[in-house]
Amino acid sequence: MKHYLRSLLLVLTAALLTARPAAAQTTQDKINGTYKVDTIQYKGSSDHKIDLVFLGDGYTADQMETFVADVKSNAERLFSVDPFSHYRDFFNIYLIETPSKQSGASIGTDKYDTFYGASFPGYASDQRLISVNTTIADNVTAKTRPRSTRSS
Repeated sequence: MKHYLRSLLLVLTAALLTARPAAAQTTQDKINGTYKVDTIQYKGSSDHKIDLVFLGDGYTADQMETFVADVKSNAERLFSVDPFSHYRDFFNIYLIETPSKQSGASIGTDKYDTFYGASFPGYASDQRLISVNTTIADNVTAKTRPRSTRSS
């Protein structure tokens, strides 16, 4: 039995020593990536409409259907109240799928590997304040969001 346990321990140690973590995706890698855009509502040319773009952080690739459902639900909630209910037809609504490696958001010292680096500050007792890497968010949105224009 001791021989078996020693062999198992050696195999596990060798596996841990030779395993290499996957290379982290850099900010530039994320900015240069290509991402899927879903149209939730299209009401006309961006020349005459407001493009509302949703970005989700902390949703893994397996959770993209949940992200789409959450966007639709929140858009419905937004446009169910004044003044938005009167101006819904002025908006095009899109979402950009940017899957995170881990689900959730960092809280204090508990770190999650999310696409935009979403985190709640460690001191926030009610956790309503969230921060993200705005460089990535701004560049992904500028590069990826659809721009519909008038036909000439």
